[in-house]
Amino acid sequence: MERACYYFPVGLLLATSLLAVSTGDIITDKSALVAFKNHIVLDPQSIVVKNWSISSSVCDWIGVTCDSGRQRVVALNISNMGFAGSIPPQLENLSFLVSVDMSNNNFYGHLPKGMSHLRRLSFMALGNNILTGEIPSWLGVLDRLQYLSLRENNFVGHLPANICDNLPNLKELDLYWNQLSGQILSGLSNCSGLKSLDLSANQFNGYVPKAAGNLKMLEELHLYYNNLEGTIPPQLENLSFLISLELSSNHFRGHLPEGMSHLCRLSFMALSNNNLTGEIPSWLDVLDRLQYLSLTENNFLGDLPANICDNL
Repeated sequence: MERACYYFPVGLLLATSLLAVSTGDIITDKSALVAFKNHIVLDPQSIVVKNWSISSSVCDWIGVTCDSGRQRVVALNISNMGFAGSIPPQLENLSFLVSVDMSNNNFYGHLPKGMSHLRRLSFMALGNNILTGEIPSWLGVLDRLQYLSLRENNFVGHLPANICDNLPNLKELDLYWNQLSGQILSGLSNCSGLKSLDLSANQFNGYVPKAAGNLKMLEELHLYYNNLEGTIPPQLENLSFLISLELSSNHFRGHLPEGMSHLCRLSFMALSNNNLTGEIPSWLDVLDRLQYLSLTENNFLGDLPANICDNL
């Protein structure tokens, strides 16, 4: 009995301490979201006014998800809410955040560097906003990231050389329709788990690096509406899982590499509006899953292969 009486206050003290830590963490998350709320300048659905009340738990706010155990914020999904405003640096304090989706709003300004502290992030969707500045190099430290979309913004400059150095789990990288320029760096091949890569509707120039052939898990490769030149690298034949290939509206020249006949999973191939030459290759008929093929606005010559539709 004496031993039990001795330990009781200690256990009570430990429980009280854990509760204090937990409460402090919740307050930290709330402070971060209140700062975010204060940076929203347009709220057409009155979500902030009617639901994001500082007198209620942030876990009850529309768009906020907490885990059931720690009651920490693990997801922020405010897509399609018509919000306008900037992203505050306090967002870095949501240290348990796994998923953030702010797409289809009107957020503007730069991405705060503090977001590099969100080391648990696996999903980041910020597409269709008005974000500016360069693609931040700190994205490369979010080593749990699996999905990254910055599509349809106003990002400028080059891709960071190290963006894929520490992103072995990245499955989708979507930078469609920005104002990015420079060359597509061979370092992208370090994102070895990529299944989808979309760099379309930018101002990339130079050649497609041979290292693109190392992205052997790739299912979608979209590079259309850029200023890419040179020949289509034969190393693309290594992309045996490729389903969709879109290289239209660039300055590619030369023949289609015969190795592309190995892309037996292709269902979509668009190579229009380039400077491709030679005859329409007869090996196209082996791509028996092909549903869409566009070779318009090129410099192909000769007759159509007699067998082109035998297996399509």
